[in-house]
Amino acid sequence: MLADQRDLAEYTFEKKYNFTAYNWTLYDKISIIRSKDSLVTNIIKESSCFFDISGYAFSSSILNKFKFKNFEHSLSYLMSIVVAKNFSIPYFILPQSIGPFDYPLFYRKILKFLSFYILKYPRKIFVREKKYLDDLEKISGRDIVNFKDIVLVGEAYDLKNIYKERPVISEKNILNDSVGVILNRKIFDRIGADEFFDVYDLVIKKLLSKNKNVYIFRHSYEDLDLCISLKSKFGHNENVIFFNDDFNCFELEKIISKLDFVIASRYHSVIHAYKNKVPALCISWANKYYELLDYFSQLKYLFDCRQKINKEELSKSLDSLLSNYLLEKGLIGEKMEEVRKEYSISSLFKF
Repeated sequence: MLADQRDLAEYTFEKKYNFTAYNWTLYDKISIIRSKDSLVTNIIKESSCFFDISGYAFSSSILNKFKFKNFEHSLSYLMSIVVAKNFSIPYFILPQSIGPFDYPLFYRKILKFLSFYILKYPRKIFVREKKYLDDLEKISGRDIVNFKDIVLVGEAYDLKNIYKERPVISEKNILNDSVGVILNRKIFDRIGADEFFDVYDLVIKKLLSKNKNVYIFRHSYEDLDLCISLKSKFGHNENVIFFNDDFNCFELEKIISKLDFVIASRYHSVIHAYKNKVPALCISWANKYYELLDYFSQLKYLFDCRQKINKEELSKSLDSLLSNYLLEKGLIGEKMEEVRKEYSISSLFKF
């Protein structure tokens, strides 16, 4: 596995997993293309193919404003394909968020010029959201396939293919009448601390007034401090429970499956919820949430932080979910049956 711009010191891949991670920065890619031998170069030479599962790496929308670092990410994304082509290794871009490309005109022209030639090489390009599909087809000059999120359509995992030793999947006891709260630092960065905690203060107080137990836990390591801060605002209230654990995705999915519904901002926490027929009141920061909730007929529970969150409407939406979450579970279950019939992982590789 090649990790672009990731601090690998935080992970113990060699001890835990059946695969190894290597740095995969723009500098690394340029060095390989310039015929500098390295361990990664030798691995690439022996590879059967590339599977690209990047998210928002080929996009200008990291903070909705231009920074050269954003453009560098897009160049790095394209450079991965150049490396694969250099060694004649098949390249597949699996379903992910791509776009928008709202760079200043000069950078947009450069990107379009490079993309038109480089994006001809991948065997298949899948994009998760339809909104930017046309934009991607224009800059690539080829057909792009719209496909649902892999986690949503994925089937059972064989843990032997992932871990060196099968892990013990911890089971948390979840009380009846419980709701999960899953935060996202990207929301915090966009609306600021005061607005962020005001929103969640409103939500949790409303849940407590309806005799719900509230579980706060993280779906990503970068949200830990926010979870701690939110829990501290409710002191020793025994109905607000904070899990400090570093759960893996299997444990997170088990917890979510036991809840009445979730208040969620992490995209894949909503995916895990829907996969288990669990409704979500979603506070979002990108178009990918809109298309997901639209598909599941859940847009009445979507609040986009890029627009000021109307707290009165948020409160009404939460009231609706508290009253109708069992009905919503049924609707989500019906859509999941459609997903399983229409999409499959194996269909990604049918040509």
